[in-house]
Amino acid sequence: MGVSSTGRRRPARGGHGVALSLAAVAVLVAAGVAGLVLSSGGTGAPSPKGVAAGSPTTGVTTTTAGPTTSTTSRAQAAAQLLSAVSVTPARGASEVGAGTVVKVRASTGRLGSVDVRSSTGASVSGSLGTSGAVWVSSSHLVPATRYTVSYQVEGTGGVTASGSSSFSTAPPPKAVTATVWPAPGLIVGVGEPIVFTFSRPVLTYVGQSSVVSHLHIAMSKPVPGGWHWFSPVELHFRPSQYWPVGEQVAVSGDLAGWHIATGEWGSGAVSTQFAVGAKHVSIVNLDTHEMNVYDNGQLVYTWPISAGAPRWPTTAGTHIVLDREAVVRMDSATVGIPVNSPGGYDELVYWDVHIADAGEYVHAAPWDLSIQGQQNVSHGCINISPARAETFLHFSRVGDIVQVVGPGRPPRVTDHGLMDWSFGPSVVKWVPAQVSQLSTPVSTTSPTTLPPPPSGAPFYPTTIPPAPTTTATVPSSSTSAPPPTSTSVATTAATTSAGAPTTVTSVATTATNVATTATNVATTATNHPTTLVTAATTTRPTTAGAATPPPARPTTTASAAGSSVPTTAPATGTASAPVPVVTQSRRSAGT
Repeated sequence: MGVSSTGRRRPARGGHGVALSLAAVAVLVAAGVAGLVLSSGGTGAPSPKGVAAGSPTTGVTTTTAGPTTSTTSRAQAAAQLLSAVSVTPARGASEVGAGTVVKVRASTGRLGSVDVRSSTGASVSGSLGTSGAVWVSSSHLVPATRYTVSYQVEGTGGVTASGSSSFSTAPPPKAVTATVWPAPGLIVGVGEPIVFTFSRPVLTYVGQSSVVSHLHIAMSKPVPGGWHWFSPVELHFRPSQYWPVGEQVAVSGDLAGWHIATGEWGSGAVSTQFAVGAKHVSIVNLDTHEMNVYDNGQLVYTWPISAGAPRWPTTAGTHIVLDREAVVRMDSATVGIPVNSPGGYDELVYWDVHIADAGEYVHAAPWDLSIQGQQNVSHGCINISPARAETFLHFSRVGDIVQVVGPGRPPRVTDHGLMDWSFGPSVVKWVPAQVSQLSTPVSTTSPTTLPPPPSGAPFYPTTIPPAPTTTATVPSSSTSAPPPTSTSVATTAATTSAGAPTTVTSVATTATNVATTATNVATTATNHPTTLVTAATTTRPTTAGAATPPPARPTTTASAAGSSVPTTAPATGTASAPVPVVTQSRRSAGT
């Protein structure tokens, strides 16, 4: 008998050996097929009809980092990895809440990377757990936005697979929009702030502090500036000192993605552009009864004036021109004084430059010409002669500076004519702002020509005489303002606007054909009563302040005013900005 050197016989080929090999192959194929039909087993939001929760998209791409036996086995392994991935919210889901947390979970293998991105390209931040099995978002979603979730999962043997899913968020329950001032194309004075007015009160610190990241200010000559919330619906920007002459400014903002509070999100966009004109600074001295008018630092006029009497003093501080009107109907009944009572009146007053919400104007006062320059007898306004008043109206533009010095009443932080430049950092804290270089020049509107005076109306020459040969510079106290503080905390409305009633202001469109929409201001956190103010046609929309105007002009001068004030509005000359002729009733301090 023949025996091999190992003592074992070599098995015969074929027969039972072939059957065993075929059985092993069958087992392997069965296992591969079973892997292809494994369910994800994940949990998540309900899926759209006919779509499994967390199902990956079709058309999967696969890669391998190591040797594999065949293309078929590589695809099978990748499909098995993807079938074990679940995504929340489910693929195709809509009306997803903005507070929903996005989760990607791999029950087999390990997540290599996860990217959640909006249709605008904004990324959603998140983190991957230490095991690599779960990724969880950490930032809010934006309402009314489509999101795509892209992920890569890694398996054994170097097999990787990529998949994606998408969903859409619901619109916000409460959307907050904004408008911005100055209107596009205006040429403004050196003190004009940029004012953002919001459709709903912004009452949270997060909302107030984060909105500035959605607003952008570009300048042709970048200068430092700051932000301040004067009320929950009004945010201002101003330079740390007066705007440079000739400055060009472009403002833009996209409020989408601005999270204010639970259920409240920003919506819409804002934009405007404007330029800064000559530096007009006028100084009213209540002690000397004089008004000095400066044009780019050069003294061009010294005029006698009569300001507020001791009983009704003019507000001291740095005013800005709010608007200009050829005529204002001043009705004492609008400030609580019956027209037919002592001190009552109902008259048309001409050539009015508005400098305070409290109803203070620089205007024509022919009834007290004999005491202008000698005594203060008005009820808060700055009275000058008709010829000078007409000249000053055409000289002025929105944002010009009128500084009142002397023993006047203190300014109120709720008054738009005074709030921006009359207070130090202990009252108004300006949070430093980021600005950028303007790349494209802005376009501005041309000055408009006023209609000729009506027949029978008095006419006063408006030609500005040549400047004197000697010059004087504006005192330094009137050319600068406290720079923004270094604090990084947004000031809430309670700091500066206590006692301010909520208002609804209706503003008509000016002759520049720039549509100014009405601003509806909701009740603020202080729950003050709402006051409805109907403003005459103006150049700048404002919200009336809380200051109570002084009483009307005394009866001793009312008869003189009544006999000398015409009933039709004269208008002539060329203005640096539109000057409407109106005869509407207006809340005013009188004359």
